[in-house]
Amino acid sequence: MKRILLVDDDDFFRDTVRNFLVLSGYDVIDSHDAKEALKLFDDRIDLVATDLVMPEVSGVEFIEMIRKKSATVKIIAMSGYGFFSDAPIANDTAVKLTVDASYTKGGPIEDLVEIIKRTLAGTSDPVGDAD
Repeated sequence: MKRILLVDDDDFFRDTVRNFLVLSGYDVIDSHDAKEALKLFDDRIDLVATDLVMPEVSGVEFIEMIRKKSATVKIIAMSGYGFFSDAPIANDTAVKLTVDASYTKGGPIEDLVEIIKRTLAGTSDPVGDAD
């Protein structure tokens, strides 16, 4: 069973996604912030799905920290802004980070589940949403 670390400060969104993922057969560990998530991260995590805009430690900083721990773990960046929007955090992310895929929050959760499935299978488009 694939293990996913889900990081988002929006409790409703995080709980909804966790429930969809569990029903889809994934083992899910979730966290409301990057500091806690960093403590939960270990080599048994197959994929990290993280919000980009969070208090204290941003998703950008969190992804950089995860990449220092593992160059191979799959990472999906999630944002309500859209990945290549005019939001400064998204532009910063596009330049600095190596993520495997992205998800624009507000879209169907089923799309995120499909992106996760394709990313774990190695068939996702780099930094691309499900069609």
